[in-house]
Amino acid sequence: SGSGQPAEMMRNNVWGNRVANYTGVQRGSTDINVDPRWINGPQGKYYLSHSAAGQQTTSPLVDACFDSSATMGVDHLTTRTDGQPDRNNADMGYHYPRPLGRTVFMPAIRAG
Repeated sequence: SGSGQPAEMMRNNVWGNRVANYTGVQRGSTDINVDPRWINGPQGKYYLSHSAAGQQTTSPLVDACFDSSATMGVDHLTTRTDGQPDRNNADMGYHYPRPLGRTVFMPAIRAG
């Protein structure tokens, strides 16, 4: 960080990185090393696989944080392809904005 203080990283998944694997730092007790089982979704390619959203398996990153999604401030966001909000313990990973709802296109018909 710019203040000269060491950066503290918590709740990380370091699976499969090829460039550096904890070079110069120690793995923390809240860090894990698992396949995140990412899948493509409506807004990107870093959604977590979730059986409740229709995938065959659930990512080990679902509910992997030690704090609740409300405490972490992500309970209004989603890691699921079906857009359901993060509940219970926070999921570890990128949280997408939830869809605002269905878009309905109404044709304009002009009589006469």
